[in-house]
Amino acid sequence: MAKRVFVGLPAGEEVVKTAELWQNQHIALPVRWLEQKNLHVTLVPPWQTENVPGVIKQLEKITSNKILLEFKTVDFGPKYGQPRLVWATGLSTKQLLDLRALVFGSLGQQPGTRPFFMHLTLARFKPGIFTEFPKQDWPQPINWQMNAEKFVLYESILRPEGADYKVLGEFGME
Repeated sequence: MAKRVFVGLPAGEEVVKTAELWQNQHIALPVRWLEQKNLHVTLVPPWQTENVPGVIKQLEKITSNKILLEFKTVDFGPKYGQPRLVWATGLSTKQLLDLRALVFGSLGQQPGTRPFFMHLTLARFKPGIFTEFPKQDWPQPINWQMNAEKFVLYESILRPEGADYKVLGEFGME
């Protein structure tokens, strides 16, 4: 049976704690907050596969150094179309883009035509309610940092109350 999987960098403990504090300060927003265990930066977006062991075998071959990720703003996204997310954003470093290219290459996939935008989704909402949001000073500056020490193959399990992510494989970075 096919699984819906993706590859991401799980949020580090410091970023998870800082994101939780930020969420608590903005609890009145009409959004569905992601559980802390689900916070991640997506490297390869979801696809369907029946060969999870084969995907894991390919990902095990990748070697990469740890990567410093810096998040500079919290904003609504995406920038194209109607916003439906609250996310922390930052610059895509050469190291991050190189790792992303390695992962795509090892999986025999192409990254697609949309440019990569490094972000950590904090919450989701229905696009139609965006006009109901209390007016705030967005984007909001932040200074969150984390060292990505592993990348993960996740299974995305879609539920009526929102997606949940199950770790299928973890791959350390040096």
